[in-house]
Amino acid sequence: MNKGDFDRKFDLAFEEAAQHHSVTPDPTASWKKVERQIKRRRKQMKRIKLLPYAAASFLLGALLFGTPAATKAFHPFFQVIQDAHQDVVTFIFGSSTQDHSGAKTAPPDPMAASTEMQTSGEKTSKRFDTWEQALEFVSFPPISLHDVPPGFTLTDVQLFFTDARQKANEAVLRYTKDDSSFRVVIRMIENNETISTVADKKSSTVETVQVHGSDAYLTISNDGRLRLEYLFANLHLSISGNLKKEDALRIANQIK
Repeated sequence: MNKGDFDRKFDLAFEEAAQHHSVTPDPTASWKKVERQIKRRRKQMKRIKLLPYAAASFLLGALLFGTPAATKAFHPFFQVIQDAHQDVVTFIFGSSTQDHSGAKTAPPDPMAASTEMQTSGEKTSKRFDTWEQALEFVSFPPISLHDVPPGFTLTDVQLFFTDARQKANEAVLRYTKDDSSFRVVIRMIENNETISTVADKKSSTVETVQVHGSDAYLTISNDGRLRLEYLFANLHLSISGNLKKEDALRIANQIK
């Protein structure tokens, strides 16, 4: 067989083999790729199945331990002190549903009672000789005052009624002793209401003290007058006048 016949027959045999046979690739690499995809899919499915349990666990934790937002909802009243101005300290009392970040107050007398700094609606007043007589006409739960400094007597009680209401949200009790006097102002804070007072840093000093285990603000002017104010439940209380610091704290801590 010459070389030409051999080449012709080889080409024919190769062509026939190519038409009737196929080359099967090694499946190892492809299977490994598919296996990795299957494992990844299984992990994703496991995570999806665990999502309801994770959500339930999160909600349970929120109910048991609470969050800052949820905790705040159960404490609707606040008191803050702002020292934003060079010569003035501002005290703000109110309910948490009110935006108090921009509250501004500029009364002419920094030692004036806070209940006279803000008015809402038309006010009328009525006087009583005793606190027991006035209690029938107040809208807040009755509170009692004890341990008044020796020599001071209750002069009168004045209730303030807003918008012709039958019950008063504000009461002023005045005590006198010779040339000295002080008063206790009780103001119920309603929803979306703030009460602001100020202290002039040039003519007074400001101190944070404790009343019933909570912060209270004590302002003492250069002439000896003082004002002690704080929150008592939903009430803003202010004790002001010619008193010693220890006497004002004793009165406040005895209020029940």
